[in-house]
Amino acid sequence: MTNRVLDLAMSVFLFLLGGWIVIGAFGLGIWSPIGPAAGFFPLAGGLLLAVLSLASLSRAARGLDVPTGKTALRDIAPIASVVVLAAAFLGAVEFVGMFASLPFFLVLLSLCVQWRTDARWLASISAGAVVFSVICYFVFKQFLGMLVPAGPLGF
Repeated sequence: MTNRVLDLAMSVFLFLLGGWIVIGAFGLGIWSPIGPAAGFFPLAGGLLLAVLSLASLSRAARGLDVPTGKTALRDIAPIASVVVLAAAFLGAVEFVGMFASLPFFLVLLSLCVQWRTDARWLASISAGAVVFSVICYFVFKQFLGMLVPAGPLGF
């Protein structure tokens, strides 16, 4: 697959993903009487993703700054796995809850970027993911008072 075709395909895919995120954000609510609601940040992120994807699509369609040559499948797989994982996470948040699913997402994201299975590394990544999730809970839920999707465990 040429780099230009890959750029075009990924730009279209990411634009559609951004649109899906924006639509989902409205389902979560954008604003509440006390400030930003659960869908506010996904809305901003989805809009940013859609706009940047259109810019990338425009550049790829005109052939600007596209490296020549072909991209190997082994180079595409980590990028595609991150995109698929992010889409799965966004789909699962409504059912599992934002903060209950975040540590799993972060660990899987690390494995997509760099596949390592030694116990010490996995333990450190897992601990970091849990700490980060707890910090996010206190920042978004407690400090900012945002309405976030809660799962069956209540968080």
